[in-house]
Amino acid sequence: MRLADRLAEVPDWLGREPKEAFEHFHTGAFVLQSLPAACSCFLRGPDDPRRVILTAANCGHDTDTVASMAGNLVGAWVGTEALFRDEPGWANELECLDGLRLLADGLCAHVAR
Repeated sequence: MRLADRLAEVPDWLGREPKEAFEHFHTGAFVLQSLPAACSCFLRGPDDPRRVILTAANCGHDTDTVASMAGNLVGAWVGTEALFRDEPGWANELECLDGLRLLADGLCAHVAR
C-alpha cells in the first residue's frame, strides 16, 4: 500500500472515536501507520493544540512519533503563540529545553539565509 492511499483513508475515520482510528491505522513507527494516525489527531481539532497533542500522546504504541508529528502539524497551523496560550509555562518542563531552543534558533537562522 502507498502512503497516499493510507492518507486518503483518514477522512473516513474522523467521525469515529480516536481509539477506533488508531486500531485501524495502528500507531507504530512505520510511516504508513504513524503519519495517518498523526493526521487524524490533527484534523480532529486543528485549532486546539492541547487536544491534538494529548490525543496523539495517548494513542498507544509509538506515541512519541505520532505526538511529534501531530504536534508539528498543529504548531505549524496555529503558530507558536497558540501553543502557549492555555498553559504558558508547559515548555519549561521539557527535557533539554536549552538545547532544543539552540537547535530551533540555528534552524531558523539557516533557513533565513
